[in-house]
Amino acid sequence: MQEVEVKVLRWLHEEEATGVQYLEAAIAEYLGSCCRHGIAVPAGLHLLAVDVALLTAHPHQVVTALHEQKGGWDSARLASHLERLARKGGLAEGWHLALDMYTCLGMHDRCCQMLLSKVYAGPTAGLLNWSAARAKESHQLVLS
Repeated sequence: MQEVEVKVLRWLHEEEATGVQYLEAAIAEYLGSCCRHGIAVPAGLHLLAVDVALLTAHPHQVVTALHEQKGGWDSARLASHLERLARKGGLAEGWHLALDMYTCLGMHDRCCQMLLSKVYAGPTAGLLNWSAARAKESHQLVLS
């Protein structure tokens, strides 16, 4: 049932069938309801939430909101979506968020692929050090 609801919300977004603020409020309410009732958030809802938030907020607000979220927001699918947004110029900070998510998920091979790809145009020296520290921290947590 949840997949249908996400498809309806996605359709409303793509067809611009409703106001962006209304859609953003509906998504926030749906996410909040899932969290309050201990229901797993449907796949794709986080991606839609990011897409809609980018229409109404400045990118730094979206980044801040993503950093403040807990539970379920660290997913390979969302990281891949953020990476695509960064590649298309929709969210420059998407690179850093994707790297952070991949690191938290233990997907260090994907982090290396991103950092070594020709598409990545960020300050690799500082980011490599930061990502390596996060990977080491994540690895230590797993070992302890």
